[in-house]
Parts: sequence; structure tokens; C-alpha cells
Amino acid sequence: MLIPLVFAATLVASESRCNDVVASQLQDQVRGFDAHRPADADLATRLGALQDVVDRSNEEHDVLAHVCPAGDLPPLASELQAVQGWAYAQQADIVHREFASSCPGSADAVAAGFLAEGWRRIAKASAPESGKPDSLAAKVAQTIQAQAIGLKLTLPAVPETSDYWVKGVQDQGRAAAASCPTPPA
Repeated sequence: MLIPLVFAATLVASESRCNDVVASQLQDQVRGFDAHRPADADLATRLGALQDVVDRSNEEHDVLAHVCPAGDLPPLASELQAVQGWAYAQQADIVHREFASSCPGSADAVAAGFLAEGWRRIAKASAPESGKPDSLAAKVAQTIQAQAIGLKLTLPAVPETSDYWVKGVQDQGRAAAASCPTPPA
């Protein structure tokens, strides 16, 4: 009698956990950040908070991958990837602001590395295995495309977005940052 009760409790816990509650909370947090740009004195704190969103999103994806039925995971994964893309787009803006004041010649290249990672997340959110992309993915894609124009970053088509391309953009950003006499704090 005890084994069926334990199994039933586990099944109910899994079904109740397979939802977008955490993804929605993370999306709300990033939306709040987007609505209120940080003051120059708060850039590092905001950068850390955005990285925390990315980390929590990765953790949530790992949890959902273990408790959700295979057919229920793709839309949740798409939403989490879109949230991460949005967080990276905001990180790109913050890093650009930091470098623009201390090493302006490197600002575009360093920010482009973050934006490239955001674009990779949008590509994952839009991949066929993710199911129908979350509507947030389309919004974030437009944001990243607009930022890319400002940074003179040519984005590949979503299906051609590769780890190799992202690494190349990030390597250029790292080289540009290394050329600065004193990188931002």
C-alpha cells in the first residue's frame, strides 16, 4: 500500500512542477530590468543579476528536463532560452556602456560577444525541436537585431547560428578587451 502512495505522490509532484511558473518569474525579472536601465554606479550589480537569471534559467531547464513528459518540455525550453537571450542582450548593453567610458575602441566588440550568445539562445528557442517558438523569442530576436546594427555585428540566419560563429565573435571581444589599458571594473 505504501509503494503506490509514494508513486502517486511523485507523479503529482512531477506534473505540478512541469509548468512555466519559474520561467515567467524570470521573464518578469528581465522585463523589469529592461524597463529600468541601471545608473552607471549600478552596472556591475545589474550585470550580476542578469547572469543570475541565466544561471537560474539553466537550472530550471535541467529540472524540467527530468520531470516533464517529452512533449511538454519544448515550449518551456523555448521560453527559457528566450529569457536567456533577453538577459544577454541587456548584458551587451551594460558592457557596452562600461567599455564606452574606459576603452571606447573595444566597446562594440566586447558587447558583440554577449549579443552573439543571446542570438544563439534565440536560435535554440526557434529550433524545430523546441516546438513553436515562444512569442518572447520573436520580440527578443528583434531587440538583438536592432542592437546588432548599432554594433555593426552581422547576425547569421537563425538556422546557421553555430557555436563556432559565437566563439569567433566572443574571441574578437576578448582580444579587444585585452587591448584596453585598464578594463572596466
